[in-house]
Amino acid sequence: CASGRIRHGICINGVEDLSFLAASPFVMANKMMPDFDHAVTSCISELLFNRTRDGVAIDKHRQFYKNINVVRYHHERGAPGFDINKFKCEL
Repeated sequence: CASGRIRHGICINGVEDLSFLAASPFVMANKMMPDFDHAVTSCISELLFNRTRDGVAIDKHRQFYKNINVVRYHHERGAPGFDINKFKCEL
């Protein structure tokens, strides 16, 4: 937790965390509090807007998202002969 601020055992992201958050393939972060650091909220909002507008999050991390268990499950469950008992969750 680069910001050094913890609430209920969870890091409250600040501008100190921006480089880590910007490099992450994940689309969201937990936890930001505008009354603690409004700049990080504003910057992350712009980052998410740019990623979705430009398609960067999708193109750059397509394989990452395709391999997430919940994404794989929703894709595979529509296939003929899908058997939930044979679905393998990968860690």
